Amino acid sequence: MWKTASVLCLLALGSAWTMPVEPLTAVSAGPTKENFDLSRFMGRWYKVAMVSTCSHLMRRYSANPTLVTVELEKADSATNVTKTTSFPWDGVCKHMTNSYCLTETPGMFVHYSSRLDSDVESFVVETDYNDYAIIVMLSTNRVTGRTSKIVNLYSRSVDVTDEVLDDFKAQVTRQGLESDSIIMGQNQGECVADGPTLPPPPPPSTAKVEPQS
Repeated sequence: MWKTASVLCLLALGSAWTMPVEPLTAVSAGPTKENFDLSRFMGRWYKVAMVSTCSHLMRRYSANPTLVTVELEKADSATNVTKTTSFPWDGVCKHMTNSYCLTETPGMFVHYSSRLDSDVESFVVETDYNDYAIIVMLSTNRVTGRTSKIVNLYSRSVDVTDEVLDDFKAQVTRQGLESDSIIMGQNQGECVADGPTLPPPPPPSTAKVEPQS
């Protein structure tokens, strides 16, 4: 499976992709969504929760647990998907764009993260396309060879139901991570690639209501 993925990415990313053909790791993410439909998976998502085996990533995200907007678009190339993530930072929209390579395994993508100097495999293990998706990522550092697992919960809206959250917790447990460690993204104002940062909803009132005499 990985040999096919590597060939496709070599064609798509050229010399920038120097990943070895052998599998990255023995760590498993499990099967992808059965009969995965790429076209239905495209569009806007919000990353509303995450958990990882990487302590550095967990510390960084817990220090600023921001709701992240994710835009997925089919690229002109038949082998790529463009992913643009947007998040508010000090009142300004920050954007990051990556090119994800398709593989012959529907629901599996691969890309290189220059920021982490890591090769990343992404697996859509659950989704109903209309409301939520659970993505498992295996990130292998090119220097140390160490692999980290990240489990993300995507939602089509900024809120998720208790049922979806319970399903996410169950998947996290199946992936061998602690559900108690899940970090929920906080709505600090919606930030999208084609618009300004919007203010977050006002907090609930804490004013005391005096009883009427």
